[in-house]
Amino acid sequence: MPGRGADDAGDDVLDPDDLDDTDDDGDEGDDAADGGPIDEVEGELPESLEEALLDIAPELPGLTVRGTGSHLEFLVGDRVVATLDGSIAEFRLDRPVAAAALRTPGTRPSRLAPDRIAFEPAELDLYALDRAVAWLRSAVRNGG
Repeated sequence: MPGRGADDAGDDVLDPDDLDDTDDDGDEGDDAADGGPIDEVEGELPESLEEALLDIAPELPGLTVRGTGSHLEFLVGDRVVATLDGSIAEFRLDRPVAAAALRTPGTRPSRLAPDRIAFEPAELDLYALDRAVAWLRSAVRNGG
């Protein structure tokens, strides 16, 4: 409701009029996106799921990558938390995360393991790359 303060009980709905379209660095945009899972460098995105996942892998504690060519496995300890086979990435996710993920374009239940989702985006855009990186982060967090 308009005029309600943040201290009012049950006030968990944002009023669009309260949102600021400018960020602290003076350009228009969302600072929350700055430094997110996929950073555009001079307008260039990773060219493949493989490149995006391998770029972020060194930043994820406890993650090792094994495999060659078009088949990679992402492991936490001895547990495989994600795989990449050509253009299809699979992620082991918590049930609520997996349920939400399955409602996004390019996803389906894995044919290999019941606790994974498979992701094969029709278009490899910023949003698809961002989802893949976020799901790898989630899989690593929950894989230990």
